[in-house]
Amino acid sequence: MKIEDFKFDWPSEASVEGNTITMYAPPDTDFYCNPGDQKVSFAGPFLHKEITGDFVMSATVHVDFEEVADGAGFLIMQDQDYWSKAVFELSPQHTHVVNSCATRGLTDDANGQVFEGHDVFLQYSRKGDTFAIHFKNDKGEYCLFRIFVLPVAKTIKAGMIVQCPFGKGLKMSFTDFKLENKTVTDQRIGL
Repeated sequence: MKIEDFKFDWPSEASVEGNTITMYAPPDTDFYCNPGDQKVSFAGPFLHKEITGDFVMSATVHVDFEEVADGAGFLIMQDQDYWSKAVFELSPQHTHVVNSCATRGLTDDANGQVFEGHDVFLQYSRKGDTFAIHFKNDKGEYCLFRIFVLPVAKTIKAGMIVQCPFGKGLKMSFTDFKLENKTVTDQRIGL
């Protein structure tokens, strides 16, 4: 990946060393629309590019968690009313989970499986208006976390986000990041 092919929508820093991209999440950064009171926080580093049609985005995400909701992952968006994220984050129960939100004017929010370490492989795929989020288990098998419909334009923004809504800020990394036009035949099973 050439980092110069991507752009930030938020002032931040990113560096590339070998096959690892490191991004800094400043304090008070988050991508979240609270399902309860609909309070919106859409401010944080988003390193992205526009992509048209079907795609697959993947990386191994690493976070040295400090505070609740510290996280790194992927964001896809048409605009602030139609977007989705999959983030490896520290839950309110202080467990390491994959979290997902999908916004269609209103947002839902879900935490998935608990992970022991500080690394998880994430994959986001698009096929038409259907999106799927997978992770790999400790056997290296693709596991479906979520599949959903998000009616968005053919060309959207897709890329990496980092967030630190309650902490002092921290660096997080993505290894072997890929974003490529590719169609997954069966989104339930991954690649």
